Amino acid sequence: MNNNAKLWLSVGEFEALSTLNPGKFDAVEELINIGSSAKEALFWTAMTMQGTGFESEWESVTEVTIDDGFDYNALTVMRDVMENSGSSLVRDASIWSNIPECMYMVTHHDSSDITIDITESGAGGLDTGTEAISTMYYIYAIGKADAPGIISGVLSAESAYYDVTLPAGYDQIAPVGCVYNDASGNLVAFESDVLKGGVRRFAYTAKQTALTGGVSASYAGVPIDVFIPDDWSINGVWVNLNVTGTAVFSLSLDGISGVMAISASQQMVYIPFDVLEYKRDSGSGSLDVEVVAFDYSPFGKF
Repeated sequence: MNNNAKLWLSVGEFEALSTLNPGKFDAVEELINIGSSAKEALFWTAMTMQGTGFESEWESVTEVTIDDGFDYNALTVMRDVMENSGSSLVRDASIWSNIPECMYMVTHHDSSDITIDITESGAGGLDTGTEAISTMYYIYAIGKADAPGIISGVLSAESAYYDVTLPAGYDQIAPVGCVYNDASGNLVAFESDVLKGGVRRFAYTAKQTALTGGVSASYAGVPIDVFIPDDWSINGVWVNLNVTGTAVFSLSLDGISGVMAISASQQMVYIPFDVLEYKRDSGSGSLDVEVVAFDYSPFGKF
């Protein structure tokens, strides 16, 4: 960002940002005067920390909910800025330099859960198209600038909020979480919680099998990516490694360096990335891999 760039903040946006560093700033004017680099850093910190306040959970094979009890400011951007920016404007921090009041707030004031049904269309349902199987869907809170505090939600196959088709009348959007729609067209049960620092933890109620009967003699990929968000910032994945029979396996993140070797089953192994490769070094046994949970930020793609 240009050092001369000016990032404007409304009072509400300042209040949300100031909660990240209590006592540091006493007025909006002070925040404006700290310089563009600091404001940019605060903005992106807020996008991560404040923007992930909503929790979501599985409701049924067709429904998910955005939980009540979260009167939380989810800082998002004006959608028309993205849609009308043109190909010359990069979708990153540089777009904020000359756009006043560039953030919206989606705040849940109601005391009830927000239910989203993938078999429905529009607000409270699927944003566009028809339901797709074996697909990760993304959960978004949506609102209206002229009706603050009253929100709905949509499910979308789009991992980037600016590609979501908003229902008529809605002009605010905040990514909340995700849910996997399996080969039978059933939303897979999960629990999703907000951790310290705004990171979210997603745990499958039923573990999802990424590899069955693995016996490759050279490094081969384990498709754990099927069961985690596409293009969102993944902090790490927990997997179960189940060895059948007698064998020694090497596990790697890059197919070059073996990061660990196993000859017996291990549960809740943490993979600090979103890829995993394996090979069988010796023996005649096989390897199964299950995805248990992962940590991520829904604001990872910008």
